[in-house]
Amino acid sequence: MLVWYICPMVAPPKIKHSKRRDEILRMAAQLFKEKGFAASTMRVLADRVGLEAASLYNHIRSKEDILAAICFGMAERYDAMMADLQREDISPIEQIKRLISNHIDLALQYPNETIVMDSEWSHMQREDRQRYRALISRYESQIINMLNTGMDNGSIALAHPRILMYSMLSSLKWLGAWYHPKREIPKEEINKTIQDLIIMGISQ
Repeated sequence: MLVWYICPMVAPPKIKHSKRRDEILRMAAQLFKEKGFAASTMRVLADRVGLEAASLYNHIRSKEDILAAICFGMAERYDAMMADLQREDISPIEQIKRLISNHIDLALQYPNETIVMDSEWSHMQREDRQRYRALISRYESQIINMLNTGMDNGSIALAHPRILMYSMLSSLKWLGAWYHPKREIPKEEINKTIQDLIIMGISQ
């Protein structure tokens, strides 16, 4: 499971901000989720956003830049949530609950983007991949610190923290793949059920 914690200015945007840019990124995320990055073409993407293929390059430089913009854009959202979480004076168990809720919120609000950032990141250019791996490690360290603190105070069961972390995040990994509002499962019920299952599994 790939997750992120970003420092400011680690990934300068390569696509200028505009309504058209946002539309390109949104449609690209849907395309990459459906077909995978490697099988997606700029021609198909151009058709989906109503542009000639040549005109698409007036807005972006490459397919890899689109992927990087999607992944780092989502990473900024995770970073903001993590920063807010760490400013709160709450117990490790409450931190984990909030973390789960944050992941659920993002997965339901940005289902295509969360899947793409997790499954297609390795197709980014080498420099972006290296930066991404560093961000993954930093975010994971934040979660492991929460788990270790909980083990120290006895609220979380003693176990290898990395196993706990990956088990927890794996249970959230594909939420965006199956959830759809037409399934008529309220977000509150999804949140409570997943929180209860995870907390029940890791707490003392």
